[in-house]
Amino acid sequence: MNALIVPGKEQTIINSGTGVITVTGQVVSTVQQNINGAATIQLATQYKFITVKAVGANWLIIG
Repeated sequence: MNALIVPGKEQTIINSGTGVITVTGQVVSTVQQNINGAATIQLATQYKFITVKAVGANWLIIG
């Protein structure tokens, strides 16, 4: 989902497995966008999650 098209949209991503997952701006968008200014964010433990919100052309971690 492109942050520019859906300002204010929130999405939650959770690591439901046992390994490390890497979240990129393309997980929440069809084009490369940043999450808190970074190209990738790692969720290193099971059940770790982030909630992101579309802000401008990128995503901001809000939870």
